[in-house]
Amino acid sequence: MNAQSCLGRGHRMASILVLLPVLLELIPSSPCLAESPKSSTRLLELLGEENRFAEDIRPALGDGSWSWENPRPQGNWLRTVFVLARDDVWAGGNNTLMHWDGRDWRLTPPQFNQDHFSVKQIWASDAQHVWAALDYPLVLLEWRDGTWVPSGLPSDLVFWQAIWGSGPHDVWAAGSAGVYHWDGTWARRTPEGWQPRIAGSLWGTAEDDVTVWNTETRSFHWDGASWQAIDPPPAQYVGGGGPGEPWFKNYDSDFLRFREGVWERYPSPVERSAPAVWSYDSTEAWAVGGSFLHFDGKAWSIAQQLQEPLRAISGSAPDQVWAVGDKEAMVRFNGRFEDRRAGSSADLKGIFGLLEGEVWAVGNSGTVLRRRPTEWETIPVPTQRNIQAMSGTSSNNLWVVGQAGASLHFDGNRWSEIPTRVSDDLAAVWASGPSDVWAAAVYYVGSGTFLHWDGSTWTNLSGRGAPPGGVSGFWGFAPDDLWAAGRVCWWYPDHTLRCSKTVFHFDGFAWTNQLLGTIDFGEGFDAIWGSEPGDLWAVGSQTYHWDGQSWARVDFPLSQSCSGVWGRAKNDVFAICGAYVAHWDGDRWSVAPTLSGQQLTGLWGDDSRLWVVGGSGAILRNAATAKE
Repeated sequence: MNAQSCLGRGHRMASILVLLPVLLELIPSSPCLAESPKSSTRLLELLGEENRFAEDIRPALGDGSWSWENPRPQGNWLRTVFVLARDDVWAGGNNTLMHWDGRDWRLTPPQFNQDHFSVKQIWASDAQHVWAALDYPLVLLEWRDGTWVPSGLPSDLVFWQAIWGSGPHDVWAAGSAGVYHWDGTWARRTPEGWQPRIAGSLWGTAEDDVTVWNTETRSFHWDGASWQAIDPPPAQYVGGGGPGEPWFKNYDSDFLRFREGVWERYPSPVERSAPAVWSYDSTEAWAVGGSFLHFDGKAWSIAQQLQEPLRAISGSAPDQVWAVGDKEAMVRFNGRFEDRRAGSSADLKGIFGLLEGEVWAVGNSGTVLRRRPTEWETIPVPTQRNIQAMSGTSSNNLWVVGQAGASLHFDGNRWSEIPTRVSDDLAAVWASGPSDVWAAAVYYVGSGTFLHWDGSTWTNLSGRGAPPGGVSGFWGFAPDDLWAAGRVCWWYPDHTLRCSKTVFHFDGFAWTNQLLGTIDFGEGFDAIWGSEPGDLWAVGSQTYHWDGQSWARVDFPLSQSCSGVWGRAKNDVFAICGAYVAHWDGDRWSVAPTLSGQQLTGLWGDDSRLWVVGGSGAILRNAATAKE
């Protein structure tokens, strides 16, 4: 592992590099570090054991009505981090831009018309001069007086690939609009022959040592007065970012660095990794990807395998290093390695609550969470199959159903698996009492699995009185007044599957069904809820309302499909659609964004609070009243 090889000479390199991570989604690190730990400390089992630091991890703070409850500090995937000091760290990603003050993370979302955003790079010279490049919307932002404002650079279909600077009045930005320089105002300084690309790199060490590269054949060096064309690096830039050296990585998994006019090659201990690198000096560097890698001056080695890939790494000192990545992963090294994410990150599929304030959430891999005063507690259950839905009548009569016919019951003391003798994935469940429970599958053609529990056994009514099609949701007022919503589909002669939205009703004796709207691909209902027998809502590909006599389509402000509906009263109804929450006030539907960048899958609330759940363990609470 100590082998080195020279690839060529004649390319002037910088010791501090910055890449805007479009293809690799990597980030720059701090330009100023202190002394090296000089030791190759093996990482703890960060993401594979119980997190010893979980109690110290609080939900990210914010100024809006929405707040994170799980995971902590937040539940969106992260792509970039920049460390200025022990108590001054920035992180960003999918719908997230936040700051660490040494105790808490505070959300600092940009204030513009777009409801959702994506941050790909953050760079800063000091606490008063911070920049963020977004790839949705396409804009470069500046942190000014406690808020994010547009930088003043072109933003109309312009990808800003990279930003780097030597100080607050020497900042460079490269993008599809060219190369720009900031000295208090922006000036265009694009090299002659520059060919803009969506992916590119920008790095430097001083005002007279800046390099830009469009990741193809064009590379240019700025000497303080003009640009000169130079040979491009032989491999993709992957970082460096400290007082140490820049690093590159080619497609055959070797790391490369340029020292004293010579390219040196170091084999990577892992294949197909797209790491981000943070370098302290020539003998101390870390890389993240699917594993934590360490460089000791002679070779790269695996320090720790990871459950979720880390995408970015940055530091301000050898004992102040942060890394972030997928599944909202966040790791800090401050003399020891700490997992700075707490709570479940399993995809959640549903949420259910009881009037006495007991709230549960369910999801993939047998995930069952129960809300406690300070966290959502993971409850062991006798299955690893994905759980799709939950219902119940009291704290000692709860049901969950899911993948491959999974069915579990909670009697107040423990969860027990109840055989259903079916293999279809169950998507909906509803209970009116200990001896009256319904469950069904999302089945598209013909009669799908349709189960009833009579207190002792599940009976499959498919083909024996069950309605055709599949069910995505139940809602009932009494054992003889139960509704279900879903879809019925048919194969057409042109081999296309076309479906119709359908609602089903049970009067205590028989199920009847009614087809609604057009027949086309993707049509169907995904959820149903009602405040009283004469007031129900069904949502999915379209939104319909039942007034006690008939179903009618209602205009809805979003084009995307909705996956859940719940309400407090006839004039206080909520629906989830993608990452949005819509609200019905008795006259019209309105839409508001949430903090989540994940697909929302379920919602429930009480008199003053609303919870939504979604991918990567996302649980958000809204404490605003209906009027707010």
